[in-house]
Amino acid sequence: MVVNGYGFGECWRHLRAEALYGLVLTRPVSIGVESTERGDAMFGAMAVRAASHVLKLETFSALEQVTT
Repeated sequence: MVVNGYGFGECWRHLRAEALYGLVLTRPVSIGVESTERGDAMFGAMAVRAASHVLKLETFSALEQVTT
C-alpha cells in the first residue's frame, strides 16, 4: 500500500510518540486479571520493556514535535 503525503520522517515521529501506549496500557490490563507469580512477572517485564522502548525512542521529544 502506498500512502501519499505521509513521509518517513512524520511516520517515524508518530511511531516514537505512540510508543508510550505500551507503557500506559500495561497497568490497567494487569489489574484486570488474577494475580499469579508468573503473570506478575510477565506484566513486570512488559512494563520494564515498554519503559525501555520509550526511553530509547525518545518518546517525549517526539510527543512535543507531534503536538506542536
